[in-house]
Amino acid sequence: MIGFTVKKSLFDAWDAFMGLALVNLSFVVVAAATIGLAAALGPGLAGNLLLAAGFLAFEACRVAAAISLEPLADGASLSFRAWFAAWPAALPTALALGGMELALFLALRAAFPFYLGMGGLVGSFALGVVLWSSALVLLALQWLPAAAARMSGRTLRARLKASFAMLLDNFGFTLFVTVWELVSLALSFFTAFLVPGFGGAALARVEAFRLRMRKYEWLESLPPGAARKPVPWKELIADDEERLGKRTLRNLIFPWKD
Repeated sequence: MIGFTVKKSLFDAWDAFMGLALVNLSFVVVAAATIGLAAALGPGLAGNLLLAAGFLAFEACRVAAAISLEPLADGASLSFRAWFAAWPAALPTALALGGMELALFLALRAAFPFYLGMGGLVGSFALGVVLWSSALVLLALQWLPAAAARMSGRTLRARLKASFAMLLDNFGFTLFVTVWELVSLALSFFTAFLVPGFGGAALARVEAFRLRMRKYEWLESLPPGAARKPVPWKELIADDEERLGKRTLRNLIFPWKD
């Protein structure tokens, strides 16, 4: 399942290479403008407010990217027009996501010196609880853009519930996707974050969320009281495997050899 998720994300991103680079350009512009203006303003309230606004704009780019790239995961082509059309639907979720992450940052900033100042076993234990709890919340929130893309007709509360359920029921898978995104972003440094970039990370998260949700759709289809049995992943992703075809890294890099 993990292997197929990686494969599908990779080939879907490759098929939409130019469109994905244009989506990534928006992330680069927002980040460069925010950092440049904040540096010009210097430390202080104005600079901090600008950084917060830039962070919210960056999160809006993440959610809009997830929404506009979601049809790509279903086999459709990537339309750059869809990127602009995604913004009205993306803004409410993006503001909620960015607001929660900023609140978490401020809470940690206040809690860290407070519990360190307590010292002793109690202070260390409390600080550990705060840090691990914050890490779990942050991991769950990383599913929210994908949930917004896949659950377009649902409320923010339902999307948040799905994000936390995805973490708690698929903890190992969540860690894998997070590490995979971080590695992809590290490699993106060498392409000025144009490929795979943050757009590629958004697509990977959408692909992972979409395929993992097949499990819950299958569970809901079972009759009440049915005996628990292994998830038939081969059957659940058969359509996606057929659509993707028998593609390999070799024919991606050297297509003329096939």
